[in-house]
Amino acid sequence: MIRKLVLTAILLGAAYKYAHTQHGWSWESPPALEEIAAKLVAQKKPQPDDRFECDGRRYCSQMNSRDEAEYFHHFCPDTRMDGNQNGVPCEDDTRF
Repeated sequence: MIRKLVLTAILLGAAYKYAHTQHGWSWESPPALEEIAAKLVAQKKPQPDDRFECDGRRYCSQMNSRDEAEYFHHFCPDTRMDGNQNGVPCEDDTRF
């Protein structure tokens, strides 16, 4: 019986140490799912590019590159470049 308690204590201690060192949290305060999701979204959020500026263009045929299409799609109002609403502009345009 004492062996089981000692073994259980050792395993719990090892699990705690692993969780604390690998993930930076303790059993008292694990990260909330909303916090983790917010960090992931922030990492994937597109950033404005100084090379482009919104000038009223709306369609793929008016774009000169994939980067330009993505910039316009994410930062300019009223664009018409994502027909299937999956977040990828001009995916059928064979020019890029």
